[in-house]
Amino acid sequence: MDIHEPGVLSRSVRYFFTPSSLAERLFFYPTRVGHYYCGRQYRFGWQCEVAREAGHHLNFMLFLVRRGALELNVEGVSCRAEPGGLALFDCKKQHEYRAAGDDLEFYWLLFNGVQAEAFYRQILSLHGGSHVFPSADPAQTRLLFDRLITYGEFQQRVPEHACSEIIYTLLCELLASSADTACDTPVGRSIAFMDRHFESELSVEEVAAHVGLSSSHFTKLFRARTGYSPYEYITLRRIDRAKSLLLSTGRTVRQIAFDTGYNSEENFIRAFKKKVGVSPTGFRRYPV
Repeated sequence: MDIHEPGVLSRSVRYFFTPSSLAERLFFYPTRVGHYYCGRQYRFGWQCEVAREAGHHLNFMLFLVRRGALELNVEGVSCRAEPGGLALFDCKKQHEYRAAGDDLEFYWLLFNGVQAEAFYRQILSLHGGSHVFPSADPAQTRLLFDRLITYGEFQQRVPEHACSEIIYTLLCELLASSADTACDTPVGRSIAFMDRHFESELSVEEVAAHVGLSSSHFTKLFRARTGYSPYEYITLRRIDRAKSLLLSTGRTVRQIAFDTGYNSEENFIRAFKKKVGVSPTGFRRYPV
């Protein structure tokens, strides 16, 4: 494939996708995808002609580096993506990138969708604002890129829901790779503690004390690593357990309230209905 970009070698491939109005309303969708092999002459700046096209600057860019390294500057901050590393940025923002040597191989994807902005913000938030981070599973990420490349080779329109599913899976992988829940970290230790004690009257202050942090610092750290608060984690564990007890036992709602760590039946019913949409009694009759 002949790609007229300085530094892009001849075995590189690039494919274009034009989303339907349905895809723009409902799906994630690719606009371009490529698998590039590059020499050190390769560079791309956000003020070049291609970057100013709507097909580029209105979308989000995702890289997976296979060999060599990419040096990036996004909104004035320099960073470097090594093999197995990912880079994600909003093409509406100032950006440029280039090969760090003579042997660069990387996948790239321009994409968008109704929830793309929300995913982008959440992924960056969970990675501390960094645009470059390691892939939790480079082989799986590469497989997903390869599937999009294969779709680009098709001689007919690709099912857009299939492309959307791949992009959604990629974005979920990026969210998962940011979760700092290893057992030897404060967040990991706190989750193990909450899992053991959520059926008692457990408070966020108790959990924070267990991992040696103030409640405010712990809450901030937990949210940064997981995307939600420790209080919500405790609530969800209790609600999940309550659902199981409602359907598998004959215990009263009051008994289940105390069995799952609530100090009153009223507080349990209020929390359950807020999360599930029906009361515990209604859930027992019609599980949802």
